[in-house]
Amino acid sequence: MGMRRKFSEKNRWRGIVVIESIKVILRLVMLKVTRRPIVSPAIPERDFDPASLPPSSIHSSPTLVPTTPPTSPPATPDHLKNNHVPLQPSSLMMTPPPPGRSDSSIEDYLLPKALTTSAVRPSLQLVAPLASIQDWLAEVIYIIRPLIYVSMLSAHRHKDRALLTALAIDILSRNLRRAPSSSSSVERDEYARRDRDLVWYLLRGSAWELYTRPKLESLVEKAAHVPGLSLISSLVKDWVPLIDEYYYYTAL
Repeated sequence: MGMRRKFSEKNRWRGIVVIESIKVILRLVMLKVTRRPIVSPAIPERDFDPASLPPSSIHSSPTLVPTTPPTSPPATPDHLKNNHVPLQPSSLMMTPPPPGRSDSSIEDYLLPKALTTSAVRPSLQLVAPLASIQDWLAEVIYIIRPLIYVSMLSAHRHKDRALLTALAIDILSRNLRRAPSSSSSVERDEYARRDRDLVWYLLRGSAWELYTRPKLESLVEKAAHVPGLSLISSLVKDWVPLIDEYYYYTAL
């Protein structure tokens, strides 16, 4: 968007090609160093923010016995401070345990079921290394696909040819890549994300101009007269020009 406003068309395409070239070089370096498929994001994201946890739960576990006993007796709750009638003990507390019952604590029951450090897979084992030439070829052509796409757009301005070439490379990479093992959830999620990204081809080039946009505009016009859907149709109608102007390289 910034290059569109400040640079000429020729310089815009040069900048796009340079940016994609840098991205391809960095991804190829990562591929050579790790010898594994490039996943996105490269660093796994946490399900929660550790900073949001209370301080006591970071240093100790509620399921384990405290390492040091409390120095002071527990404070009396506020709702019991004015209670002058002693609480009668429960009959369950007065009943002795059965003869065959052991005095093992709850930790003895929970600890064998808890995960240990040896049960957690190291980071290098989350994704298996590339083993065959076919695996390497599938990953390399997937990495260079965006650079080929923008290079064809900047050199010849043939949107249809560039779109079909990028789609063919994407499908070829999909057919050449290996089938991830059942234990490699990270690799399966990455390949599933790549498969979902194929849908974005409907918003590019002639696929967008000749098929997706007319269908979407027709749907918006019909929904504009339906109560409750008019607001959504107006939002989509305002969003459509952004596809033509800013979102993709074909808009430059």
